[in-house]
Amino acid sequence: MATPKFSDLGKACADLFSDDFNASANKLTLKSKAINGTNLKVEGTRSNKDGSVSGLIETKFSHKASGLNVKEKWTTGNVVATEVSRKNLLTPGTDLSLTTSFKPSTSGLDSIKLKSSLVRDQFAATLDTDFCKVSGSGVFSYNKFLFGASTNLKSTSVGVAFVEQDYSITSTVTDGRDVNIKLFHTPRATVQAGAEFGWSKTGATKLGVAGRLQLDDSAYVKAKVDNKLNLGLAYVQKLRPGVTMTLAANLVGNNLTSGGHNLGMSLSLDN
Repeated sequence: MATPKFSDLGKACADLFSDDFNASANKLTLKSKAINGTNLKVEGTRSNKDGSVSGLIETKFSHKASGLNVKEKWTTGNVVATEVSRKNLLTPGTDLSLTTSFKPSTSGLDSIKLKSSLVRDQFAATLDTDFCKVSGSGVFSYNKFLFGASTNLKSTSVGVAFVEQDYSITSTVTDGRDVNIKLFHTPRATVQAGAEFGWSKTGATKLGVAGRLQLDDSAYVKAKVDNKLNLGLAYVQKLRPGVTMTLAANLVGNNLTSGGHNLGMSLSLDN
């Protein structure tokens, strides 16, 4: 199995806490694929906070002759983002990409980034630049341990992870003052559980637990809560092939009778 990048250490636990809990908006996503292999995506979002509506159109296609993959996204904020990538260009395991952000109506070219990575069974390395700043990371695997570091010249993080078949433990330290620990466990095929703990030199701490239960082949539920009693709930149902509905709620657990709660729904149609 390939070694994960530094940004992906503890990813299973991070996804358990983040995915499906977007209750701050209602979203409709349409996905399709053209005959020539181009992937099309149209997404509309309505904010529950102020009622504002935003959207995007995204296309993805691959040029087989050159091996280039191109993704372009145009948002209602009048921002055009383009990413051109190529895998295995110099040696197996490489991934090179150039990303640009363009605002046609105002400043023109907004940003440009060059990203590169090399992933093998025993190590993974990245080197990124926006031509003003440079960042890099590396992860090495030894038996069931992963050791890594990441730096952007202003901030440095180091991490270590232990990965078993049914659980993993990940710990990272940033600039010697911020500590984050993630635990992920799958006690059985239908259950996932995770816990996060964070501590800062300023004395601030955070603690959260999350879980996912697969109800059947087409539905699952998720829940999470943190030390401030912020409660997140999610229900995901596959209504039919290509149609998925998500219902999410974010509740302020220590003051249920007041405002501040959010309810959201998303519907994804994929043919």
